[in-house]
This record gives sequence, structure tokens and C-alpha cells, in this order.
Amino acid sequence: QPGNRVGLIGQNDAVEYGMINPTTMQYWTPAGNINVDFGPTIEEWTHVAVVVNSDGIVVFSNGEVLGETGGGGPVSSGDTFNMGGDGIYDATGNFFLGSMDDVAVYNIALSPDDIAALASGDAVPIARGAAGAGGPPPPDNGWIFSEQEGETAAPTFGNEAGTLSGGVEWSTEDPFGSGGSVSFNGTDGTVVMEDLATAYNDLANFSLSIWIKANDTGIDKGFWEAVDSGGGDLWGLRYD
Repeated sequence: QPGNRVGLIGQNDAVEYGMINPTTMQYWTPAGNINVDFGPTIEEWTHVAVVVNSDGIVVFSNGEVLGETGGGGPVSSGDTFNMGGDGIYDATGNFFLGSMDDVAVYNIALSPDDIAALASGDAVPIARGAAGAGGPPPPDNGWIFSEQEGETAAPTFGNEAGTLSGGVEWSTEDPFGSGGSVSFNGTDGTVVMEDLATAYNDLANFSLSIWIKANDTGIDKGFWEAVDSGGGDLWGLRYD
């Protein structure tokens, strides 16, 4: 990602997840945060995940623990979830340049074995067939981006559709060789889950799982966020 503060997914000022700089992944909330060494990973699909429970925060890449810390805990927001930027770390901006697939949000803390199964492909977060024995449960909300047309990303799990906005396009490429993904231009592309604002308010345990492929390294880009209409921030994941 070219720059700092690149957001993957989240809600500004609540859960912020992404790249705080080209070589550091950050998970940030008002209740706790963690920075871990990561990247640059360019033109290659990578599975990333965060698990939060009473013991703290754990960040994973391709099934391996990148870092862990105490803290974390429930946060609240009335804002929308965003994927790919438009206010993950800041009220605006933080756009991600690259592709995402199989975005999954759980209202439980997945185990390390669950994360390893997701990263290896033994258990995909969004079911394409029979679930493997011993894999994680279905996510509470998840999207595989298989529509490949229109401006709506229908949910594979849960009830909340995403709206494609700005420079985001359907892509036939994905880490599993089928289904497709969404590609962000790094300038104004985002997917907004307008009705998912309060789904995870006050949860003490939850997990995020995403496949990402960055097209460049840099700053101020976002993966997923939730941001209010007045420009307030709640939570997210980012490159910073």
C-alpha cells in the first residue's frame, strides 16, 4: 500500500484494522490495540485474521500468530461497516489498493486451530461445499463476492448486503480459483454495509477473517471500517 493508515475493515474510532504503515499491521480500538510486523506482501493472496476475547487480542497471518497483547473488550458504534477504506483510521480516506475475498465476521473468538484451518483452505469461512470436520462454525456475517455484476454484494451468511461505491470492481480472481472477489482502486473504492452498524456493539468476543491481495505498498489505506455520517470513527483494520 502506497502510504500510511491503509484501512481494511472496521468502524472509525471503534475497531480499526489495516496497515498503519507499509510494514506494520494495526488493530486499534478505544479498549486496546496492537501493532505487528507485516509485509510488504504484494500481488499475493494472504489470509489475515484478528481474534478478541477476555485474554486480549491476537493477530494472525496465513494461520501463524503475528502478535498478541492484553486489553481489548467491548466497543459500541451506530456507524456503518466499511471494507476498503473511506474513513477507517480517519473520517475520510484510508483507501486500500488491492483485492479482498471471503470476508467473515464472527461474534465468537475462534481458536488458533480454526484460524489455521481457514488460512490453509481446509475450512473456508464461506461455505462452498461441505464443511470440513473440526473446522470453525459458520460466520455470523460473511461475503464471498460471487455475484460479479451490479452494485450489491449479497451476504453468504447473515442478512446484510454490501454496496459497492466509487472505485471498486468485481474481479474473477480469488484465492480458491472460483467465486471471484472485489478489487479496490486505492483512491475512492469502498464496500459499505449500511445496516451492520450495531451488530457487534458491546461484544466481548469476536473474530475477523479476510483474504487480501495488495497491489502496492504505502500509507493511509484501509481494509474494513465503520464510520458515522458525521465523520466520527469507531473501529477498523488497517495498514498505517
